[in-house]
Amino acid sequence: VPSHHPLSAPIDAALTRRVLRGASRVLHLTQEEAAGLEAVARGPLPLEQLGNGVPVPATSPPLPDRPEVLYCARLQERKRPVLFARTAQRLLAEGSGARFALVGPDEGEGAAVARVVAEVADHDRLRWEGPLAPDQTLDRMRQASLLVLPSVNEPYPMSVLEALSVGRPVVVTASCGLAPAVRNLGVGIVVDEEPESLVRAVRRLLDRPDELQRMADRARPAAERAFSMTAIGETLEQVYADAVGGRGRSST
Repeated sequence: VPSHHPLSAPIDAALTRRVLRGASRVLHLTQEEAAGLEAVARGPLPLEQLGNGVPVPATSPPLPDRPEVLYCARLQERKRPVLFARTAQRLLAEGSGARFALVGPDEGEGAAVARVVAEVADHDRLRWEGPLAPDQTLDRMRQASLLVLPSVNEPYPMSVLEALSVGRPVVVTASCGLAPAVRNLGVGIVVDEEPESLVRAVRRLLDRPDELQRMADRARPAAERAFSMTAIGETLEQVYADAVGGRGRSST
């Protein structure tokens, strides 16, 4: 990561840059990391993106008869749970028959979310369920129709990968590290950071069940191809094989 610390320049010049430039491959998770690595190296590198992997079941359950829109993350300002709650409130006021639920521990935004939930005053339509143990997350996602994560600058959210792995489409912002994959794989909608964009995206999928179903049908197979433990392992194995075989920088 580029730094303005007074010690970083001499350390990078003496050590870091030499290590980066001499590597057969330099693995990174996000495009932001790739840009930071090349900034420190002061030039192009043999970069290879290596994502995080998730277990992918053989099948995914059907979407529920009554749509449910799920937020599953910490209730923290950057993740914008209040925006999710306000989006739910708006769509419910328009007459949506969907359910909306937030799952996650309070990290500063719980009181504001609770106020919106109280304004709706219908636990069946909008509720905050509180925290959930990690080993229960996938089961909870299977009960929903759609995962919405309105976070800004979210590097690589595992909740998005988990939702896709059980066949659930997603709505994310353009600053999410997984936004290009969501868009390219056709497994959700990418929005800008304006509240109205989020409302439009969720409304669109609730109003177009056929489109939601098509995205759901693509989600699990896409996750298996791109984000399964097997796929990530095969990529890493090939990276190591190329490095050992001398096909590093010369083949990049």
